This record gives sequence, C-alpha cells and structure tokens, in this order.
Amino acid sequence: MSLNEENVISRAKANNETASCCEARARKVAQSATNNLNDVAWILDDPDFCVAFEIERCTESVSAMGRAVTSVERLPFRGVIQPATPSELERLPEADRLKASIIVCSREYLSPGQMPEGSAPDIVFWKGRRYEVVSVESWGCYDRAIAQLLPESSNE
Repeated sequence: MSLNEENVISRAKANNETASCCEARARKVAQSATNNLNDVAWILDDPDFCVAFEIERCTESVSAMGRAVTSVERLPFRGVIQPATPSELERLPEADRLKASIIVCSREYLSPGQMPEGSAPDIVFWKGRRYEVVSVESWGCYDRAIAQLLPESSNE
C-alpha cells in the first residue's frame, strides 16, 4: 500500500467511514494516479470535494401565436466549486476580471447561453449567492465552467 493510499485511509477513518469504504477510496486514488495523472473526474463523486448546488436555466421559445415565451427551470446539481485563479481570470475580458468568480466542475453541462438560439446563461446558486456562467470547457467526462458573481440587486 502506498503512502498516498495510507493517507486517504487514515483521513476516511477519521471521518468515521467503514474500513471497506476507506480501502475502496484509497484504491480509486491509486488507480487514478497510475492510469492517468490528469484524470481527476473521480473527485466529482468524492463527498470530501463534491457539493450540492442549484442552477436556474432559462429558455425562450415562440408560442403558437408567435410570441416569445420564457420558461425558467431550477435544477439540482452536484460538482466541485472553487475560487477562480488569476490565470483563469485572464481568459475573461478585462472589465470582467474584477468580479468575484468561481470555477464549477460538474458531470452535467452548464450553459454559458446562446442568445440567437433563445437561451440565457445558467445561474448557479451557491452559498446564498448567484453566479452567471460565462465560459464552459468540456474535459471529456466532465465540464468546467467559470461563473461570475451577480450584483446583489439581482438576487431574489
């Protein structure tokens, strides 16, 4: 058993997890490390990193009478959320770099919006705040999105 596996097992035991659960998590960590150093998708299922949050998805369609109809749907999501780093913020336009931003990694797709097709950007609800998805990158089995804090006046 490697030192990394022992660390995972000792941390899991401290969290009162069963021995078989601890060993399974340690094997998963070791397997991920040996198979592909860049494959971190297993973290999206790990309760130590994964959090629950909601998104608001707004779509627009045309009714039979030719009028715009907007529908809003609130969906439960799970994923890993962390603050955006300065290098990640460099991808954004200069005026947007000063806004508080987060990185959201999830197995489910987050939409930055496509106005010609009639969809607005997804809104992430996390820790009582609202963040608008501004950029999404697909990394195979998960998506990584940058979301920016919306002003307090737009909170509901």
